[in-house]
Amino acid sequence: MSPRVSVVMPVHDGGRHLARSIGSILAQSLGDLELIVVDDGSSDGIAEVLAGVRDPRLVVLRQEHRGIVAALNRGCAAARASLIARMDADDIARPDRLTLQAAFLDRHPGVAAVGSAVTYIDAAGRETGRHAYPCGAERVARALRRGENALAHPAVTMRKAAFDAVGGYRERFRHAEDFDLWLRMAGRFALDNLPERLLDYRRHAESSGSRNRPAQIVASRIAVAANRLGRADPLADRERLVAGDLASMPFTAEERFELKMDIGELALGRMRNGGASDAALTDLARAVLPGLDSAELPAIAAAAFAGAAEDRRDARLARRMAALGRGLIARGQRGEGLAWLWRAATLALRRGMGQKAGA
Repeated sequence: MSPRVSVVMPVHDGGRHLARSIGSILAQSLGDLELIVVDDGSSDGIAEVLAGVRDPRLVVLRQEHRGIVAALNRGCAAARASLIARMDADDIARPDRLTLQAAFLDRHPGVAAVGSAVTYIDAAGRETGRHAYPCGAERVARALRRGENALAHPAVTMRKAAFDAVGGYRERFRHAEDFDLWLRMAGRFALDNLPERLLDYRRHAESSGSRNRPAQIVASRIAVAANRLGRADPLADRERLVAGDLASMPFTAEERFELKMDIGELALGRMRNGGASDAALTDLARAVLPGLDSAELPAIAAAAFAGAAEDRRDARLARRMAALGRGLIARGQRGEGLAWLWRAATLALRRGMGQKAGA
C-alpha cells in the first residue's frame, strides 16, 4: 500500500545536520510516510548516519555525484505517494508540518503545491530571523510574475501528478530549479502557502543556498524570461546554457541590464573573497555577454559592467565600476584599475550634471 506522503531529501556531504533532519521527518504527527534520501555521491560519513536509522520508512538511494537536480528528479521518480514533500538535509520540520499541508491540499483540490512560512536558523540551530511568504493563490502568482521566489523550496508539499505533468526539475536552471518549477506549475495550477512557520530553515556558510545565492538570482531571471515563451522555449532541449543561448530570449531592457549587473556583481564578489570562476559562472557569463572569451573573474566583471553601461547608466553601476577598479589595483593591474576608476568617476559626473539640467 502506498504511503500518504513521500518526503524527498537530497544530500551531498551534508552529514553534520542529517540525523536531526531525518529525525524531524520520522517524528511527524502524520506517520504514514516514506522518507527517500538520495545520497548524491557523498564522502563525509553519511552512510554511517543512514545505517544508524532503524525505521522501515527510510528509503536510501545512492548515485555518483550528479548534482541536486538529478538527485531531486530521482527521488521524486521513486516516490510512491500522491504527495511529495521537499526537505533539505540540514533543515528541521515542525512536527505538524505534513499533517497541516496534506489537510490543506485535501481541502483545496485545485492547488498543486503548498509551502509555509519559515524560521531561519544558523549552523548552531539559533533563530536568526523569520520569513512569511504570500498566502493566497493569486498573491503567489503575482509574486512569481514579479520574479520573486514565492515559496520556500524545502517547505513545499506538492502533488506528484502536477510535478510529473510539467516535467519535473530542469538541469539548465540549476540553482533556480525550484523557481523554474513553480513558474511552470503556476501556468497550469494554483500554488499557495500556509501562514504557519513549519520549517526551521538553516542558513550558514556551508549551505547550498548561501553558496549559490548569486547564481540563483541570475538563473531565476532567465527562468522568468523563458517562462514567457511557453511551448516555444528555445532552451527546451538544453541541459546547460552555452554562448548565444540567450540571444533569442525575450528579456525586457530592465532584465538585460539586471542580468549583466548580476553577472558583474557575482564576479566582483568572488574577486573580493579571493575566489575563482567556475564552469557554472562561465556558462552564465558567456550566455549573457556575447563575445566574452575569458573565464577570468576580472574579465567577466569588466565585460558585464561595460555591457550594462550600454543599457543604462546609474549610481549603482558607477559604484560597481569603482569597486572593480580598486579590485584590479589590489591585484597589481594598476593601469586597468585606474581606467575603471576614471570610467566610474566620469559616469557619476555625467549623472550629476544630467540631474542638475533636468531640475
